[in-house]
Amino acid sequence: MSGREIYDYALHYVKDKWNIKIYSALAYGSRIGGYASEHSDYDVLIIAEKYKEGIRYIYEKFDNKNVSILLVDKDFFEDDVLKAEHGEFVAGRLYTVYTPLINGDYIKEMEIKLKKRTVLEEICFLFYSFRDLTYEFTIPIKYFLFSRLRRRIQAYPPVKYSYFKMFYAEKGIDNLEFALKALYTALKDLEKDGVVKFIDTDKVKILVNPDTCKAKAPILLHFFKRGVKSYLTHTKSAKVKPSIVLEETISKLRRSIESLRIPTELANPESLLSFEEAFFNNGYADVDNIIKSIFGPRAIVEKIIRKNFFSELYLIHVNVMGKKYIIIRKKFSLLYHIKWLLIQLWLLDIKHFILISRNRLINEFIMMNFLRGMKDINIPKPLLLSWPDSSLYMEYIDGRRLIDMKLPKEKNKTLEIYYELGLILGYLHSRNIILGDIKPNNILVKDSKLYIVDLEQAGEGVEYAWDIAELIFYSFLWNSPLRKAGLEKICNSFLQGYLVYGNSKWLEEAIKLKYIRPFLPLSPLNNLLRIRNYIKRYLKS
Repeated sequence: MSGREIYDYALHYVKDKWNIKIYSALAYGSRIGGYASEHSDYDVLIIAEKYKEGIRYIYEKFDNKNVSILLVDKDFFEDDVLKAEHGEFVAGRLYTVYTPLINGDYIKEMEIKLKKRTVLEEICFLFYSFRDLTYEFTIPIKYFLFSRLRRRIQAYPPVKYSYFKMFYAEKGIDNLEFALKALYTALKDLEKDGVVKFIDTDKVKILVNPDTCKAKAPILLHFFKRGVKSYLTHTKSAKVKPSIVLEETISKLRRSIESLRIPTELANPESLLSFEEAFFNNGYADVDNIIKSIFGPRAIVEKIIRKNFFSELYLIHVNVMGKKYIIIRKKFSLLYHIKWLLIQLWLLDIKHFILISRNRLINEFIMMNFLRGMKDINIPKPLLLSWPDSSLYMEYIDGRRLIDMKLPKEKNKTLEIYYELGLILGYLHSRNIILGDIKPNNILVKDSKLYIVDLEQAGEGVEYAWDIAELIFYSFLWNSPLRKAGLEKICNSFLQGYLVYGNSKWLEEAIKLKYIRPFLPLSPLNNLLRIRNYIKRYLKS
């Protein structure tokens, strides 16, 4: 008896003996996936109309073959597909391959709806784990499948063997192609909804954080409850005591643990995530391996220099077959969490700062990419973001800090720089972008170009006055060499540049006493008042 004959026999058995009105049916499992042994079951899912019991397993033999029939009510099935009401115990069959037996159009429709919900939930997990960094990822379609299968393995480890055989055995490529078709359709629907956009035939970027992610209960708790529901549904379907189901689960789990080690993309789907220009590292790795990720396997780390004891910055000297490179590693540590907390307390009535280290890492990476896309704004290139150790590897700019200009010899050059800074800052403010920490120490000069560094506090905002106040007042700290260029002349150059795009009312705000107060311990009072009076006169003229 052929496989199709056995499946048909099962359908007739349920219809006639159980007096069931079948709405749809499909064959699934190892026989369909191409990894069955001689004694493997023939698995059939039968969706019935108005089946009062909701769900039941039926085990029979046909032509000396074992047949496992999962009989489920249509409403019960749809609740599991659309809302995971039963822990996806039934709907989970649609994540892998199947063969429609009756009403295949309905099955395909349900599969697409299941996978559309799955994508939205996996997007929620990305935002839960990576926050706004999610917007930067390039995500292959198969990520959504493997991420969901990984969660199902975590909830019910015995399925690990089935998933491995399904996607990595002889028919693995064909099975993966089948499973991704409905996922592709679901993503196309979400593209129409404005949630994602395709950037290649098999890759997407996330455009919005869906409303479904804003549920009151944490998503991890949500999935824990789902696992419990799946176990309870299994118990209900088998019509046996929970202890028997648990014993069976432990037995399967033991076999699955002993049998294999699953590939990285299934064990850690986040390894599939990438950025358009920089690398992404989601696994623990030492600096040597990180450098090899950037430069290739022949890269050798010659030395690592910490800029100073309290610095987060490390200069990494790299040798690649005789060619020398220097890159920066910026580590976002707890030490600087404390630093920003103290700054926030000092400036509580003036500016809101990003305090948490991970959030500062995410923000700096996002803003580096964003500002690098703007004409005439120079930003170091991010090379690799290492998530486990909260580190950002970036291009090293071999330039001088603005605060280190040779004055008075480079007086004219310094004034040109302040005009350009005013131009840049006014332009960014006109687009509702603030830099948040723009002091002369964070401006590098190389080959007549300005590079803005340290963007962890940059972003959308309206705190324009703080940007202006910090840049101008910070330029004239005690013993600042920039005073040799002339306080009024520096202010004049900055104001001329700023007002090309910026608004005079933001300048008026920046010289209010509340913005002068934070600099009183850092700069001579007479300098602060001179700056204030000069800007007042300039705006009136």
